[in-house]
Amino acid sequence: SGSFEGYKLERPMMVSDAPTRGVRCLVDSVLALYTAPRTAIRQVVAARYSPDATFEDPLVRVRGKDAIEAQFVALKAMFVSAALRNVEINIADSECQQKPGWAIAVTYSVLYRFSRFLGDIALEIRQTTQLRLNEDGLVELHRDEWHNPLGHLSHLPFPFGHIYDL
Repeated sequence: SGSFEGYKLERPMMVSDAPTRGVRCLVDSVLALYTAPRTAIRQVVAARYSPDATFEDPLVRVRGKDAIEAQFVALKAMFVSAALRNVEINIADSECQQKPGWAIAVTYSVLYRFSRFLGDIALEIRQTTQLRLNEDGLVELHRDEWHNPLGHLSHLPFPFGHIYDL
């Protein structure tokens, strides 16, 4: 379960490589960006991301805490709700926790419900979030890969690839 209002896991986490409590807390915080209220988004980005962090997915690439916060707030504006399910945590090297470049991969499904103006339309995306931490244990890279046809958009030139790269 998450520590932020609106954060929902429909199934318990399946954990591989037995991540530490700190890793689970970090992962819970990052996943809350997709489901939590705007105030929690602000708190997570401020506490967990380095000042020069990068977020990218098949549609956008943004740099810096303010841009990352704005990206997730904009995502909240597009959807009425989001729910996560089938969450799996994989650690690149469980022996080197909290060292620079340490990588965490989290694979899950996110179910987005579109705005009320579009009726009860939902979009489910299976995705993997890759996190790379700096020497202070802060996220320096947050990359989402979508495991569906939309995920291939990042390989195409604009206007099909990244909508914006800030």
